Amino acid sequence: MALAALRLRSLLMVLVLVLHALVAVRMLRWLPQGFPMEQLLFWSNLVVPGLVVGACIVALALLRSRPRLAAALLWGLAGAWGAGGAVASVFFPKSLTLAWVGGVAVAGMLGALAWPDWRRAWGRVGGLLLLGAVLGTVAVLAQRAPRSSTRPANVELPRVDSGWAGGAPSWTSPTERLRVSPTEGRVWAECGGLKLRLDPLLTFISRSPDRAWSNLAPARTNEVPRQLSALRWTSQNVEMVYRDDGTSVLQVVDTGEVLHIDAFTLLRQSVFSHLNTYLALEIEGQPQLAVEFSAVPGKPVELRPAEYPTGLPARAAYLTAENMLRVVEASSGEKGPFQLLMEGKLEGPLTVTLHDAKGPACQIELADWAAQVSTAPSPTAGWGLPQNAIEFQRMGKDATSPGRISFTLAGTSLGRGWNTVGHGPGAYANKVVLRPLREEEEKAEEAPHPPH
Repeated sequence: MALAALRLRSLLMVLVLVLHALVAVRMLRWLPQGFPMEQLLFWSNLVVPGLVVGACIVALALLRSRPRLAAALLWGLAGAWGAGGAVASVFFPKSLTLAWVGGVAVAGMLGALAWPDWRRAWGRVGGLLLLGAVLGTVAVLAQRAPRSSTRPANVELPRVDSGWAGGAPSWTSPTERLRVSPTEGRVWAECGGLKLRLDPLLTFISRSPDRAWSNLAPARTNEVPRQLSALRWTSQNVEMVYRDDGTSVLQVVDTGEVLHIDAFTLLRQSVFSHLNTYLALEIEGQPQLAVEFSAVPGKPVELRPAEYPTGLPARAAYLTAENMLRVVEASSGEKGPFQLLMEGKLEGPLTVTLHDAKGPACQIELADWAAQVSTAPSPTAGWGLPQNAIEFQRMGKDATSPGRISFTLAGTSLGRGWNTVGHGPGAYANKVVLRPLREEEEKAEEAPHPPH
């Protein structure tokens, strides 16, 4: 009977060690990488799982000849599970409410397996438990979103005196270059021969209530509707007010020369999210779509298709703390390492020029994006990328597939995982000006030339 129990215990220890090694290998494969040693994510995503893999392999090799060493590792794992579960429940009370139950249960099982070899070594057992607890705490806390680092403009939101009495028909400007859906807060525009769809309101797609991973959030976390609460329009402009994560105001004006889209969002508390958009722009399919940034003039970058989670590499741009705008290409999908394509110093507001087969078509000025972005490190992208991003791609592999450009102040769309980052409380401004370039060129060609 005793021999059978010993064999069962040995088999369980092998199973536990193999499972932990496999889980740690998976962590190394799927957790974000590319962080410097001074960041906690370097230790939680690389060092901790690497130590677990190595220790499990050593323990399996010595299980028969030195079983006490294998059991010592189990005490360390027990400490990691117990502390990790408790810390997760404390710091993620809504996302991982019962994590401590699972942590204590697994820790108890591991301790029961290790007990026969260590029942008289309380001092050493305490040290092993403490070491494991430190590693488990590091692994969990590193996944908590950092403090919000966006820089809201904190302008006063425009006041809209609404004469609206229900119903929200679409609005079209006199030139018919602008159309607005008040219920959606969406704008359709024609600019330099390109047909655009814009979502200019700050929109959070996947949130976390407690700074945990967004995929762990309770089901109702993202059920935050955007409700139209005020509406006013004339023949030249339309103004809308919404209740969403805070209060949002959208104003659209067609001056006849340029198109103005002004969006404002007031957040009364921080919102932590994985995916969000500051401005989402979709371009009707055209051959040779490209985007040119004012920081790198004269160097348009082609919009190419990208695949997820791996495959054709995505392209993006981001702003550093030194106001350098860098354009990069991922290695596979939206994941790093990232190859630098070009860079330049951004002086003043960001201007983006859209190109097609005929050349420059439409210039889009974002007056407030650069001043409000977070330049803190991204917890998912790694490799030195910040939380802000401008992602641009074709939506399909066909040469005339639509294009999409997404601007974020702070997000984690690039890279691996569901880590979240925050938008701090305050008023965010998004003043956008669209200038059709092609019409201006055509008018210039038609105008009489001065005599030589």
